[in-house]
Amino acid sequence: MNEDRLDEMWASLSPGDKEYLVRRHVLTGPEARELLDISSARLSKLVQKGMLCTVKRTRYSTMFLRDDIEKRKAQVGTGHSEGRNI
Repeated sequence: MNEDRLDEMWASLSPGDKEYLVRRHVLTGPEARELLDISSARLSKLVQKGMLCTVKRTRYSTMFLRDDIEKRKAQVGTGHSEGRNI
């Protein structure tokens, strides 16, 4: 799907629908750490090594897609992770 079409779809959503989508599908750094049960330092290392991608990064906050965090957690559970800890 192209970006223009996605922008059109987003514009057509109600404010409540937009809020739901962001709350449901985007995690902050602390939420990601909690879900993965890891430290801030470990989360930073995963991002630096390209094992997790950020959606948005500011001076004070980092955001992740919930799907990416859940996939990472599943990889660890099935033994497909790189490294010794998540």
